[in-house]
Amino acid sequence: MKNKLFHCPLISPILSIAISVAAIAQQPVSQIAPSVERLRSHITYLASDALEGRRTGTPGAEGAAQFIAGEFVRLGLKPGSPAAAATRTTSEAQSRFLQRFPYIAGVQLGRNNKLQMTPQTSMQPAGGGGTTTAIVDFRTGVDWVPVGFSSSARVVDAPLAFVNYGITAPELNYDDYAGSRVLGYIAVAFSGTPDGDNPHGTFARYQDLRFKAIAARNAGAKGLIVIGREINFKDDLLSRLRYDHNASEASLPIVAVSRQSAERMLQAGGLVNSISELEHELRTMIVTATKLGETGGRDTT
Repeated sequence: MKNKLFHCPLISPILSIAISVAAIAQQPVSQIAPSVERLRSHITYLASDALEGRRTGTPGAEGAAQFIAGEFVRLGLKPGSPAAAATRTTSEAQSRFLQRFPYIAGVQLGRNNKLQMTPQTSMQPAGGGGTTTAIVDFRTGVDWVPVGFSSSARVVDAPLAFVNYGITAPELNYDDYAGSRVLGYIAVAFSGTPDGDNPHGTFARYQDLRFKAIAARNAGAKGLIVIGREINFKDDLLSRLRYDHNASEASLPIVAVSRQSAERMLQAGGLVNSISELEHELRTMIVTATKLGETGGRDTT
């Protein structure tokens, strides 16, 4: 569904300092003695604009790693890895202190992204000859977009299950998945929480999509569709494929859809009201039940 942009940044193992203490004694005292000026110069360089913040995967971060490795070489330290080969140049010596590792620097849309719906209802084609089912194609970037931490996967012929806000909150005795048949289904949930835009509401912490993803995965869903908040999907934050700087994935495909697309999906499954009416009724019911001290949403008892 999306492509990860990998960089191979460098790290300087701090462990090398402890392992190589014996080698320090072989260097002139003037090179290793504590020095305020030397410490100041190191910090000044590492914190300078030249390294551009040293964000992982950037040239600035690599420059910082090379600088630290160079200091290790200058002090006569030896790398902690027992497999480190002998070196002939300073560059080779520095490289022995550095270890590359994969890092997700960003995400971008991959090729062949597709979201289709096959309504359960059939229609008679012109001229007779049996029935046919019209496949609905949703437009990538217009009607829907994958979420940045979604897994790249292909899910075929999975039915939909509407799960309110897709929240599981044991401490609130609240579970949108309780009593629902979700195993093997694609869960469909509103974004946000019943609290609306209240940052101090009862469900505030659960507006994070990762909580919704965890709840869907734990319930056995094959995927999660999250309904945008804005009338115009292009104005919705969910309409932008973004990387949240968290290396972990959701272990299931997650997409965000426009309210119009969600309405079309749910109406194909029998929804009578509009998406806005459904959300208003649902929010009123949950908030009212919560204020009365009841379960709120689906009963978990």
